[in-house]
Amino acid sequence: MPCGQSASTIDCSIALSYMTLEAVELGLVFCWLGWFDQHQVRRILHISEEYEVVAIAPIGYAAKDGRPSPKKSAEEVIVYNQMKV
Repeated sequence: MPCGQSASTIDCSIALSYMTLEAVELGLVFCWLGWFDQHQVRRILHISEEYEVVAIAPIGYAAKDGRPSPKKSAEEVIVYNQMKV
């Protein structure tokens, strides 16, 4: 972009903003994370090097009565979206 910002980062920011609003509308909590190791995220989520990881956004339900819910295994809560070529 002429202003020097990456268009993909701006587009991601806009999309995550709307995802935040929709999550709240659906009664979910949403946390936009920008502090992460991009290489580790790529490895764990099987993301190709051709893509830049701009943010991570865990979405879920808040703890009931302020108490943590029983923890589920990673296999129960992680979804890997992979593009098939």
